[in-house]
Amino acid sequence: MNDPDFRRRLRETFQAEASAHLHALSRDAFALEKAAPEEHPAIVERIFRETHTLKGAARMVGETDAEALCHTLEQELSGLKNRGQRVAPDVITGLHEQIGEITRLLGLQLSAAPVPSTATPTNAREAKPEAEPAPLAKPAAPGTVRVPGVRLDA
Repeated sequence: MNDPDFRRRLRETFQAEASAHLHALSRDAFALEKAAPEEHPAIVERIFRETHTLKGAARMVGETDAEALCHTLEQELSGLKNRGQRVAPDVITGLHEQIGEITRLLGLQLSAAPVPSTATPTNAREAKPEAEPAPLAKPAAPGTVRVPGVRLDA
């Protein structure tokens, strides 16, 4: 872990991963705004999982402020999950603000358009081609390949 080249590559990989997680968080926060109340619990669960994964990645590279914000968001989402009900508009606004703050802390930028969902349909015949995700703020680290889950499953 003391190798500067390794730390640099780890940091580049983290930046690409964090950007992808933040895009997914943003996409799902926008989806939550438009979703029917019965869809809220599933979307909250996706946001919770993305936040949890981002928190762990931030911890691995020493981004303690981002980790702490992710932890706070994760606790709030846990409460929403346990209630399993419609998410109020003010909570969604707060979610957008927290995603923005984490993005700022990590020095990343998100595109204005939310990234399309990569959720896999339950029936392969229902699968529809999805639009390409918006470009990441920084390219993936050399030697890494980023493939949407839907394409990987195909």
